[in-house]
Amino acid sequence: MRRTLLIIVLLACSKWSFSATRVRDYQRIRTAEWFQSYIAGVGSGLAWANHELALQGKPLLYCQPSGVEDPDYLKLLDDAVSRLDTTAAGDQRLESLMLSSLLSLYPCTSQPSQPREGVGSKQASLEIRPIKIDRAILAYATGAETPCPGALELSRHFSWDDPKGCWDGPALDVELNDVESIEYEDAGTAVNIILKVRTIRRRLFLSVYPLPGRKVFRHFRDHSPATMQHCFIVTGGSARTPVACGTWVTD
Repeated sequence: MRRTLLIIVLLACSKWSFSATRVRDYQRIRTAEWFQSYIAGVGSGLAWANHELALQGKPLLYCQPSGVEDPDYLKLLDDAVSRLDTTAAGDQRLESLMLSSLLSLYPCTSQPSQPREGVGSKQASLEIRPIKIDRAILAYATGAETPCPGALELSRHFSWDDPKGCWDGPALDVELNDVESIEYEDAGTAVNIILKVRTIRRRLFLSVYPLPGRKVFRHFRDHSPATMQHCFIVTGGSARTPVACGTWVTD
């Protein structure tokens, strides 16, 4: 399964020849611009494949914690190649070495299993404690529409309660897994949350107080691991500094 996915990733990411991507050639091609771009593409492809596997409830290629920034793929290969006997392992593909290095860096010690149909599924759904954030503001991330105050509701779904009828976009009641990615911008007095929802063309913008913002992160981390989450500290009005979400949520 992993071998098949790796082949698909390579075909999707590369426009260069694969003939020179072996351990024995690494030091010769390492600084080439085409190779650095290629390796970045392979890393992105593996991350995409992992995301799709998570959406389908299948075992992951590697288990990178939610909110952890992607590694420096070139440095990852530097470390891996330095530990190899390049004579004995000269024919090993660098793409395969990258995947095994990612698995070593982010091991899958216990992957969650899918609940069985019937009683098991019903019991699993009852384990999620709903969250309601009453003081929230919703808008599109880009555009001049007037922000709409309302309430955010989280359970197995991501929903918006619009008591004033001011939201003129599509109805918001989607499964958590339909939220593909989330960015959290901590500005000190508020947390701005930018969401990409699979079924909505434009990205959404939510503004909440800091504590509820951290609750949103934890809810998706615990109940929708396929949703990619990234965290930033905002200073000087607009400057964004990336921060590990695990650190941010415990501050």
